[in-house]
Amino acid sequence: EDIGSILSITVETASRTISEFKRLGLLKEIRPNHFNVDIEGLNKIIKG
Repeated sequence: EDIGSILSITVETASRTISEFKRLGLLKEIRPNHFNVDIEGLNKIIKG
């Protein structure tokens, strides 16, 4: 909910995006609500 509110998107969209990033290996949950983030991988997506 918090992420959705910050980004002005629905909870469902935030959830789907996080799930997709996990599937792609861009986010790895190390404990509840704590993640390692592949910054280089996210930058590749941004740059196309």
